[in-house]
Amino acid sequence: MSFEVGENGEIAAALRTVPGLVVPGHWRATRLSGLSNRVYRVDGPGLGVVVRLPRAETAGLVDRKAEARNARIAEDLGIGAPILHLDPQTGVMVTQLVPGVRPLKAGAVSAAQAARAGRTFARLHGSGRRFAGVYRPSATIGEAIGGLRDDRILALGRRAAEAAQRLEATAGPPVPCHCDPVPDNALDDGKLVRLVDWEYSAMADPAWDLAYFVLETGLDVSAQAALLDAYSSPQLAGRVEVMKPICDMVSGLWALGQAAAGNPAADFNAYGMARLARAESALAGE
Repeated sequence: MSFEVGENGEIAAALRTVPGLVVPGHWRATRLSGLSNRVYRVDGPGLGVVVRLPRAETAGLVDRKAEARNARIAEDLGIGAPILHLDPQTGVMVTQLVPGVRPLKAGAVSAAQAARAGRTFARLHGSGRRFAGVYRPSATIGEAIGGLRDDRILALGRRAAEAAQRLEATAGPPVPCHCDPVPDNALDDGKLVRLVDWEYSAMADPAWDLAYFVLETGLDVSAQAALLDAYSSPQLAGRVEVMKPICDMVSGLWALGQAAAGNPAADFNAYGMARLARAESALAGE
């Protein structure tokens, strides 16, 4: 359901930050999906844009200056959305709507789409560019379990952190990574998969992006093979499998934190517990 932009002062204010953009009252906005942000498609005469407004529940979790730098690099590499406005102080961002793109749909990603994503990750990881920030999942897990009182989740978190530390000990040099390639952040136009929302991007192990993408998009065996074939680095396949429960542990703990913060975007408790259960099952089979 769409509505007039004038009915939402935040959207109108965001649009006014774009140089040269005239915002008449008949521009219409449509809410898009998003777990950590409020995202709107806004359509006007001859132009479409996407407005991202941060949620209060995620305040303090994102380094907006790092995001701004990394998103600009992704745009320069041709794998991000064209940025019209990005304010590191508020996190408000306006991007140009790319014609013909659709977000990937979890559980319905074809081998061809997975291959396009693999080529995008390869371009990013092999770019030689330097992102702001360094991401180490062992540190994220260690910090997240610090205040836990649930003994079962605490024990699982410690096992996952140890697995992450072992993987980190054998990692090569970190590369620029998106770090949150969920389906809504992967936009496909049939030729290229673009990545958006670079909030958690950093220098990291490339296996993280690949494993996280496989899990969150629900790739089947053939689609995962297509992803890795297109990425052209078969030696990463083993690391991707080891990384999967680590990804699930981080996702699960993040989701439980969102549930505790009262984020209404989804049933984060169920979301988190499902990922922790999957992580537990995988770690038990090590």
